[in-house]
Amino acid sequence: MFMKKIAIIFLVLMLVALSFPQVRRGLLALLVIHDLVPQTKTKWLDYAGKDIVVEHPEIDFNGEKIETNLYRPKKKGKQAALVYVHGVNELGKDDPRLDSLARSFSRAGFAVLVPQLPDMSPGKLNPKAISEIEKSIEYISQRKDIIAPEKIGVLGFSIGSGPAMIAVSNLQNQIPTKFMISFGGYYDLREVIGFCTTGHFFYQGKDYFIEPDPQSRWFFVRYYADFIKNREDAELLKQIAQIKIADPAADTSDMSGRLSAEGKSIFDLITNTDPARVNELTDSLPQELKDFILKLDPAKQVENIPADLFVVHSLNDNVIPFSQSVELYDVFKNKTRTQLYLLKIFSHVNPIFPPLTFASFFKEYLPEVFQLWRLVYEVLGYL
Repeated sequence: MFMKKIAIIFLVLMLVALSFPQVRRGLLALLVIHDLVPQTKTKWLDYAGKDIVVEHPEIDFNGEKIETNLYRPKKKGKQAALVYVHGVNELGKDDPRLDSLARSFSRAGFAVLVPQLPDMSPGKLNPKAISEIEKSIEYISQRKDIIAPEKIGVLGFSIGSGPAMIAVSNLQNQIPTKFMISFGGYYDLREVIGFCTTGHFFYQGKDYFIEPDPQSRWFFVRYYADFIKNREDAELLKQIAQIKIADPAADTSDMSGRLSAEGKSIFDLITNTDPARVNELTDSLPQELKDFILKLDPAKQVENIPADLFVVHSLNDNVIPFSQSVELYDVFKNKTRTQLYLLKIFSHVNPIFPPLTFASFFKEYLPEVFQLWRLVYEVLGYL
């Protein structure tokens, strides 16, 4: 009898607590985080969240089509929207990680648009991607049948965060964005190039070193190749990059020896390991490549972000150093509402799970889950 009374009291207290919006949002944030853990078999959000539908609208862009995945709650009504900007990966909008994330936030109540950006794909990074992101934001803002246009957010991953940030800034007078999330992103592209080639990065005068991903520098070569005039050099550089991505230790000296001065300037920058030479070698690039870097560089292109800014980065990131997000936070913390989240359980944008022990639960899992919960809780506040 006593236990029955305790159960009834507990149930009543739970119902009272759930009558408060902040409590409901906090619980929903926990369900979203639980939903995103790959090892989780039972997805509680499937039962507690909204039923969703997935559509595949195409966006007209300069006579071409941008393919998209649109995840939205099935129930009619105007929803807050999230535009996801993928990084440079093989699957783009169909990356399982993006699909899982989009489904989770859609079940929480967002309409999530994930465009396939033709100018941001493996082997290709073009400043035209900025216009494609702008067009995607414009499209979702015009879907007034399902979207509340005053509640649009943008989430940029990895290298996609820079173009996303520039697009949000460019549209500030036409389509104001409510919030922007940069996850594993960059602020100063020159500094990222320096890190990818030397492993060194600097913050507040201190020199840090992390062994960089050995493939990253060669991805930049593939991006650069489309912007040099000497097509023979372009093809040689692409071939070298392809070989080095497959085997960083491969000898390509016979091919690099055939490069002209234009191609060699790129090769010298990418194979440089001395942080003191990064600026000198970058300044020696052909003008077309310097323009390429300039157009994709938020440090040069973005003076104002007309949105609340959430900056998320892995402290262990060996693709883009965490200092890029700290620098972004420092620049905008006095200009707009800005929050910084530095995480240990991610490697770039991929979660890593240390062995679960009593010590790791309290020292690693609990603090990290709390940070993620804070982030998701804040984002759900825009619904």
